[in-house]
Amino acid sequence: MSILRGPLRDMVRTAALTSLPPYRRLSQHLGQNAETLANTQRELDQVRAQLTELRLRREHDEKTLADTRGDLHQARAQLTVPTPAAPAAPPKPIRFVAMDIVDNCNLRCPFCLYDYQNTHKTNLMRDEVFDAAMGLLPYVGPAHFWLSCLHEPTMHPKFAEFIERIPADYRSNVFYTSNLARRMPSSYYATVANSGLAFINISIESREPALYERMRKGARHRIFMESWDELLAAFRHVPAPPKLRYIVMAYKSNLREIPDLAKYLHTERSAAQVEIRYTYDMAHIATEFKQGEFLDAEDWRWLTRQLDRYDPADVSVCVPPEFESMMGAESSLVSEPALQASLSADGAAACTDEPTIAAGEYELRMSYDGTIRASPHFTGKRPEVVPDIIDVNVLNIGNPRAFFDSLKA
Repeated sequence: MSILRGPLRDMVRTAALTSLPPYRRLSQHLGQNAETLANTQRELDQVRAQLTELRLRREHDEKTLADTRGDLHQARAQLTVPTPAAPAAPPKPIRFVAMDIVDNCNLRCPFCLYDYQNTHKTNLMRDEVFDAAMGLLPYVGPAHFWLSCLHEPTMHPKFAEFIERIPADYRSNVFYTSNLARRMPSSYYATVANSGLAFINISIESREPALYERMRKGARHRIFMESWDELLAAFRHVPAPPKLRYIVMAYKSNLREIPDLAKYLHTERSAAQVEIRYTYDMAHIATEFKQGEFLDAEDWRWLTRQLDRYDPADVSVCVPPEFESMMGAESSLVSEPALQASLSADGAAACTDEPTIAAGEYELRMSYDGTIRASPHFTGKRPEVVPDIIDVNVLNIGNPRAFFDSLKA
């Protein structure tokens, strides 16, 4: 049998392959693909094994790192020397500054602490006096610098400008009281809303127009409501407006309204606190008003019971000293810090224990012309007569720290 060689052999082989039936060609093709797939699978298995080895190695390294960090923290804790607590900051030398930028009011309330009988014009604080007064701010604690005490600050034509001139770092030390009974430009409310002041006291005795106007003699209820609404609207448009505290003087005429008024002020008028206050028995207040309006012990007892459900931080009652012992545990009396330890434009008094002079702390009252009357601060109930240590004009205080040191001497 002869053997085919060379080109003849290749021609025969090719002819044989091309002459195979189609199914045999497909079978050979699948066989080739199966071998390729098997090779690929083996390679994938090898890659998976390598990845598993890497993962196990990483987990081992992470655990080792965590253990090392834990050992390090323990070592640091053993080596760290405890830091001693910082000493308490010494008290500010000024307990409060009760300043007035005017010496008049737009109203003549029958219970006012101040006697306006001989007041016929309005004197205004000058720019240089106000600027000098701002030098006292670093020596006063938060919410202890008053822009108004006895009088209405909005009577000063530069009141909004004065607010803007308060150093930004100390605005939280400042507040003022207003009766909201004067029409003010919209720019004023915007200034107050963005001022950064600690809070604003708003005076109100009744929501009933006739009674409001009788107690706030010279005011118009309609104008008051317009001013109030505009103030609240301005406050709603800023992220952190001053807090609102409402001051309500308690009398026979508004006694039964006060519980509902307190609720209304909290739920509808953005109250941070409502303070119910009594009136000092000043000689110039009409006897008829005292006899007809001043509350007796039973009235105060009823009122404190009605408001007992409130936390004193939300609604507080300050009872006349002569009735305090009669209130017992029923009363939510206001302590000295809440009332800022002194009088307000509405004639309220603090309710605390027996008077004790606090060494190195002083109360300053400043009139529109810069005259300062400094007196010692009492940690308890204020005595009826508080002695003045010195009278000086703020323009003559060059170095406040040296001034307070001189008072100690």
